[in-house]
Amino acid sequence: MTDHEPFQREPQNPQDPQVVVFSPELLKLADRRRQALEDCRQAAENGDANAVVQMGVNCLYGVNGVEKNPQKAFYWFSQTAEDDPAGLYWRALCYDNGLGVERDEDRACRLYQESAAGDYAPALCNLGVCYESGQGVEKNLEKAVELYRRAAEGGYPMGRCNLGVMYFFGQGVEKDLNKAAYCFAQAAEQRLPRAQYLLGVCCEFGDGVEQDVSRALALYREAAGAGYPDAQCALGVLHHQGKGVDQDDREAVRLFRQAAEGGYPRAWHFLGLSYDQGTGVEQNAQEAFRCFLAAAQGDYTEALCQTGMCYYFGHGAEKDYDRAAEYFRRGAEREHPRAMTRLGVCYETGHGVEQDVQRAEDLYRRAMALGELEGQYCLAGLLRRRKDPESHREAARLLQKPAAVGMPRAQYLLGVCYETGDGVEKKPRYAAYMYHRAALQGHPEAMLRLGICYETGVGTEKDPAIAANLYRRAAEQGSDLARCRLGRLYEQGLGVERDLRRAEGLYEAGTRAGVSGAKEALDRVRAVLAAPPEPQPEDKPLDKKSPLRRLLDRLKGPKSEE
Repeated sequence: MTDHEPFQREPQNPQDPQVVVFSPELLKLADRRRQALEDCRQAAENGDANAVVQMGVNCLYGVNGVEKNPQKAFYWFSQTAEDDPAGLYWRALCYDNGLGVERDEDRACRLYQESAAGDYAPALCNLGVCYESGQGVEKNLEKAVELYRRAAEGGYPMGRCNLGVMYFFGQGVEKDLNKAAYCFAQAAEQRLPRAQYLLGVCCEFGDGVEQDVSRALALYREAAGAGYPDAQCALGVLHHQGKGVDQDDREAVRLFRQAAEGGYPRAWHFLGLSYDQGTGVEQNAQEAFRCFLAAAQGDYTEALCQTGMCYYFGHGAEKDYDRAAEYFRRGAEREHPRAMTRLGVCYETGHGVEQDVQRAEDLYRRAMALGELEGQYCLAGLLRRRKDPESHREAARLLQKPAAVGMPRAQYLLGVCYETGDGVEKKPRYAAYMYHRAALQGHPEAMLRLGICYETGVGTEKDPAIAANLYRRAAEQGSDLARCRLGRLYEQGLGVERDLRRAEGLYEAGTRAGVSGAKEALDRVRAVLAAPPEPQPEDKPLDKKSPLRRLLDRLKGPKSEE
């Protein structure tokens, strides 16, 4: 039994369930622990520096039989000598995190500096964090790297890990994925969960080491088993993707939830996506929003945009353009391209902000520069609403890339450009091709325009039956104009069997929706239906003889009278 395992009870006497029997070994162990704690306390009271720090650690984390008490922990750390590196470090840690004392980041930094002066590796590492973030000192990434390196040379695992991060991102030092992976591996060998996770990332994507998903999986599992939420979330992603393991969304959700409850904002985001899409859990827009909001409150950038989308469209939350714009703004400030695009939409439409089309254009262009095709599409749409020909030519150019990668809205709009010659040379066949690609992805307007092409024979062979099918599919997705076009085919019996009653119903729906010309078409059909049927010529008695028999009878001539 390790020192961290709880006492275990022996099986109870079935004749007396009130009696609990402990083994003599466990009782002796409990006595030894109590005695060790008492010895440590006595030594601390007698001024033993190591014992003083140990008592502080016991109180800070509630270990070794001591109740968790941050205030008492800070008291013990304060009993160390003013030049004791360990005592200085632990006092700094308390000030840094507000443990047992009011939080004071500047004082924490000064204490880290005093402790680091004695080459105390944990203090060197935390002082490096201060220089990396600009906490209590002027931000200096090169100085942070130097301090991490000194801590790493002292064998401190977090120093090695932090140095690896600087190499990984090229901060304060030239980017070097091989050195980053080496640093992570050193710290991972010391069983630091964060290093195990980061080395797993390197193995999963082949950064600085040979790509090895199986090894990544093993590292994630080890770090996740130690309670590291980043690794739990990464493990959940692998289960969701079926990468290196069998695809299992239920297990992914369990891991996302575990990591989220551990305070990891990214996991809240993935849990929100699971609820939003109904993968591994019952679909629930309200629960999805709650998760996105938790991730956004944890400052996860992607969730800022996702939360804004929920407010903008009223998805799982009450529609609120003001809040939507605020979340989009926060994401845009972090150079999140999709948030920039959505904030641009707010400025273009005046939703949640004062309308400012120029500001919208600037945001679309910034998003486009970061590779955001949605921003490029929105910019094209904005330019098409201007009257000058050059804006329309630029819009047509901008639509090319989103259309090429399969964005149905861009394919449809580019089709309109080529059909009408708006900003490009008129090409009806290419327009029909663009409509076809968008229609295959279920774009209702593209189905309608492609149906018109087949009905009229513009850009493709004339085929009313195909047109009727396309109109029907577009109508099922809510296109009122498609209903009227389909009604016309039923009225005329083109591509479908003539059916005035069905035409009447389709025109009636178009009239309610305010489609131009629908009311006139409805009146026309109803007039035909209300008119009395035309008189039919009197039917002659049917000659039941076959055509061949009638011919033979004529050849014989009239019958002779007897």
